[in-house]
Order: sequence, then C-alpha cells, then structure tokens
Amino acid sequence: MSTISRSQRLALPVALIAALLLLVPAAFAAKGGGGGKPSGGGSTSGITGPTMVYDANSSGTPNWGDEIAFTTSTSWTLYPSIEVTCSQNGTAVYRQSVGYYPTYIGSPYFTLSGYWWTGGAASCTAALY
Repeated sequence: MSTISRSQRLALPVALIAALLLLVPAAFAAKGGGGGKPSGGGSTSGITGPTMVYDANSSGTPNWGDEIAFTTSTSWTLYPSIEVTCSQNGTAVYRQSVGYYPTYIGSPYFTLSGYWWTGGAASCTAALY
C-alpha cells in the first residue's frame, strides 16, 4: 500500500484551479432593490458602478487588488449600505459591507482582496440593502 502525502494530494487540484482562474475574467453584477427592506411605501433605490478608485494593474476593469466604489440613489432614510460578495468556483472568498450614509465612519471603498482571496479572478455581486 503506497501512501500519498497531503501536499501531493492537493497539488493537482490546486494547479487546475489556478489555471482556471487565469482564464476567467472578473464579473460584477450590481443588484439594486430592497434586500432586507420591506416592500411598499413607494421607495426607489439603485446603485451605479463600480467605479475604479485604484487600478492596481491598469486594466481599466475591477480585478483582484483594485479598489472600487459605488454610487447610490435611494429614498431610504435608514442607513443604506452596499455589500460586495466575490466567489471563486462557487466558494465565497470576499465579503465586505460599506455604509452609504453621512455618519458612516469607515472607508467608502471596497479593496478587492482579503484573507481568503489571495489572487485570481472571481465572480462578484453588489447588493444595496
């Protein structure tokens, strides 16, 4: 009976995933609407973007390592926020929420990288809630 080390078992799948990520461009699908907001009342809302704040590789499109922002238009009076979620091969590797209201004290930008997203293309969505 031969034994295969853990690194040998992981080498081929990791190499395949890395190769696939190089071929798949990042995609953003912005979702407006009332995620978590009750319907009715005649409110309107939407998000525009993303717009590039910092383009790490000068590609002109959002990629890993870039910094992006959105513009909101909403009649909501309580703390509109945007959440960006990015996945690689169906696994969430990035999630960040930013408040788009005057008293929000954090940065209004999304930096597309993180502990679980260390490189490569990802499929990303933005939702206003």
